[in-house]
Amino acid sequence: MTKISDKGLLFAHSNDANPVQSTFRQHMHNEYEMLYFIAGDADYVVGSSVYHLRPNDLLFIRPATYHYLKLLSAAPYERFIVNFPEDIVPKNISGLLGGYRELYNIPKTPDSPIDHIFYGLLQAAENFSQKDARLALIQEINLVLLYLKYASYQGGQPQKRHDVLDNILKFIDENLTSPLNAQVIAEKFYVSSSWISHTFGDFFGIGVSQYINRKKILYAQQLIKSGVPPTKAAEICAYNNYSTFYRQYRQFLAFDPTDDKWEEYSD
Repeated sequence: MTKISDKGLLFAHSNDANPVQSTFRQHMHNEYEMLYFIAGDADYVVGSSVYHLRPNDLLFIRPATYHYLKLLSAAPYERFIVNFPEDIVPKNISGLLGGYRELYNIPKTPDSPIDHIFYGLLQAAENFSQKDARLALIQEINLVLLYLKYASYQGGQPQKRHDVLDNILKFIDENLTSPLNAQVIAEKFYVSSSWISHTFGDFFGIGVSQYINRKKILYAQQLIKSGVPPTKAAEICAYNNYSTFYRQYRQFLAFDPTDDKWEEYSD
């Protein structure tokens, strides 16, 4: 793997000749992510949608959105990954991020600007100092975002979308400061708790409580980085006691709430 990495900012190029599903974990984080798919045979789950990837597809994944790769065969898998925090994006672009589609198909032509950007970043990662590579990465991320704003790239549609689950995920996002569990959600959407548990397990591979806790922890991390004390962040996220919050925070992010660290994701 070739990469550039610094505090929530990541560029990585990987090419697995014999990919194994167990090495690609389900995850979510507080950074935006772009996955530029070069080759392979796979679907990609983004929230409640499943996309079948084609060469030169660009996935645009918003912060705190659960996502993961689903291999369909052992065909070689090549991709570029970029993670970035919103604060590296100028305000005239960041205001548009909510309107970007989740999937774009980038034409494979000799003059494809986005294709050139990703392969140019690969050269920067291999030849520049880390400081200069980071500067190049920030500039090129914003250039990609501008191309997505103005270019008429074809947008892909999910091959599968779970509408009820989509509404449940939106409800969770809107109620991270309230007590949440399967029973609360079941009563809201007139389904059984067992249906919710089965659906989350089938779609995400984790239980609904684990999903809710991870979403709350990511929201708390945002609060803490904005200056809110960890004890107050735990209270805002409806934790009954700090010890439970602290344990879940460390379990999910692998560092203390008081640590100014970032967890690095590459797939």
